[in-house]
Amino acid sequence: MIVTGMNVTKYGSLERFFLRLIDFCYSNYRFVIVYNDLPEVPEYINQLKETGCILEILSSSDNKVIKNIPSFIKLLKKYRPQIVHFNFSFAALYWAPIAKIYKAHTLWTLHSCLCDKNDKQINRMSDFSIKHRIGSLNGRLYYAMDKICGISKYVVTQFSGVYKFLDKKIEKDPIYFGIDDIPPVDKEHREKLRKENGINSDEIVVATTLFAVPMKGADILINAAIYNPIPNIKYIIIGCNPNVEYTQSLVKLTQEKGISNQFIWVGITNDVNHWLCMADIYVQPSRTEALSFASIEALRFKIPVIGSNIGGLPELSNTTFEVGDIPQLNKLISEYAENIKLRENESKKAYNKYTSLFKGDNSLRRYLKCYDNLLYHSLQPTIDTF
Repeated sequence: MIVTGMNVTKYGSLERFFLRLIDFCYSNYRFVIVYNDLPEVPEYINQLKETGCILEILSSSDNKVIKNIPSFIKLLKKYRPQIVHFNFSFAALYWAPIAKIYKAHTLWTLHSCLCDKNDKQINRMSDFSIKHRIGSLNGRLYYAMDKICGISKYVVTQFSGVYKFLDKKIEKDPIYFGIDDIPPVDKEHREKLRKENGINSDEIVVATTLFAVPMKGADILINAAIYNPIPNIKYIIIGCNPNVEYTQSLVKLTQEKGISNQFIWVGITNDVNHWLCMADIYVQPSRTEALSFASIEALRFKIPVIGSNIGGLPELSNTTFEVGDIPQLNKLISEYAENIKLRENESKKAYNKYTSLFKGDNSLRRYLKCYDNLLYHSLQPTIDTF
């Protein structure tokens, strides 16, 4: 049973990863996947069903964790899962001990950095709020996890440092998510797409993919564009829901500063690749980020990545800037925009990083091994020692 802890509004890389994981493990395992709400993309739902996976809806959002315990127990009784794999979900704190009562093995993938409510990184137990420390029994509830994995070196190191007493349960090497390679986009098709979207052949395109939340730092990128306007640049902002007040405030800011003609607002889309293939530079300006699927997609397109120096972003970025440092980000974008040799050299490095760390099925094999190890060790006879 995969408890995603997610609401799906698009068909993106993480959804494709879950599909590949389910298909990859099909000969050994059957899956139940649990979402907070019904995914909004019918194609994704249909492909989940084609894999033989069962889709269940049960919210594991923070305010419903306790309320939905009875419903979670019903799922456990209905399917009797041998393994419950938690992902984005605070529910892991409370639902994992219950899963253990029903004799399920528990695995937790850390998709996020440990942060306080202001997105500041947590370095010690005392950095957590009193409410969190009481609610988690100072992290002791995590003892119900049989295995804890992280999606980047930073996440693993941070979690290990804060929860030293869980050391034996933590997988020391991160399980980077693998993304399949795609055929390169030829120059003619790329220029055609750019022309269709009002991008001149001599303009440099800076792209970013993010949700409409302050944590992702869209305002940092926009303020960098305002700080010292760079000529011949277009910014493609992918993923910000136009109906959200935060997005609307950012659009208004570009209008007030007279640079709205430099911005293309894509909104939520299932086809990030369509927009990424037009880019010359990719920026991930997050205030906190465990890794970033979107940045990996950019590496796959041989697009150099400028990322904030936070979380797992230094592990994949070509160049980093101090998180929130608007002048420094502006300077880096300017340097990349003005120097074609720099972009060419860094684009090669970007693709090499993708092929060495993020290409292919390595992560799928790692998860299958985790599943097998959880079951294998549980089947071994125990010997009492005196």
